[in-house]
Amino acid sequence: MKSAFIFWRKKSDKEETTSKTKEPASASEDNAGSGTTEVKKTDGKEIVDISKWQGTIDFKALAKKVSFVIARASCGSDKDIRFDEYAKAMIENGIPFGVYCYSYAGTTAKAKEEAQNIVQYAKKYNPLFYVMDAEEARITNETISAFAKELRALGVERIGCYVAHNRHDDYGYDSLRPLFNFTWIPRYGSNDGTIAGSTKPKYICDLWQYTSTGKIAGITGNADMNTITGQGKTLNWFLNKE
Repeated sequence: MKSAFIFWRKKSDKEETTSKTKEPASASEDNAGSGTTEVKKTDGKEIVDISKWQGTIDFKALAKKVSFVIARASCGSDKDIRFDEYAKAMIENGIPFGVYCYSYAGTTAKAKEEAQNIVQYAKKYNPLFYVMDAEEARITNETISAFAKELRALGVERIGCYVAHNRHDDYGYDSLRPLFNFTWIPRYGSNDGTIAGSTKPKYICDLWQYTSTGKIAGITGNADMNTITGQGKTLNWFLNKE
C-alpha cells in the first residue's frame, strides 16, 4: 500500500499555531492561527483514526482508500463499544490497523490499569501497534511513563504516543520520547479537511493528524485524517514490514 507523504517549507516562528478532539468534551488543541503549510500529497491513500463516534462504517469502501487505520479500543479503562465490531470488520476487509486508548490517567496506578485493559481488549486481534492518547490536563509525565512501561511489561513491542500539541511541553514529552517507538501529534490550523489548509506541528513527530473534518468513502460525516511526516517511521514500519 501507499500513503500520503508531505513536504514542508520552512516557516518563521510567527507563522506557528495549534487543534483536535476525539471526545466532544475535550478541546485539546487551539484552532486559532494564521499559518498554513504548503504540502504535496503523492497519492490518494489516507490514514484515519476511528472510534464509536464514526457510527456505522462501510469498511469495504474504506479499505480502498486507506493505508491503515488507528481504532480506539478503549476510553479510560472501558472498551469502546464499537471496537470489536470495527476490529472484526477491518480484518475481514484486509485493513491493517493499530489501536489506541484515550487516556484519563491521573495516577500511575490508573495508567497501568488502562494499559492492561487495552491489551486485554485488543490482543486477540493482533493490532500493528498500541497508542496512548494523551490529551487531558490530569495526565502527567509520570502517568505517560507508567502507561508505556506497563505496555512493555505486558510484552507489547510497538507503541506510540498521541500528544496534544498544546500539552506537549506541560507533559515534558521530550523526556518521554525514548519510551515510545513513534510520536503522533495533532495540529489543524484552519481545519478545513485538507493538508493545504493545515498548520504543521512545532514538534518532531512521525504521524501528524492534520484535520478532524476530513471526508472519506465509507465514513459518513467527518473523519480524522493523518499523514506520515517523513521525520521518523515509514509506512512500511507502521505496516510491520521493516
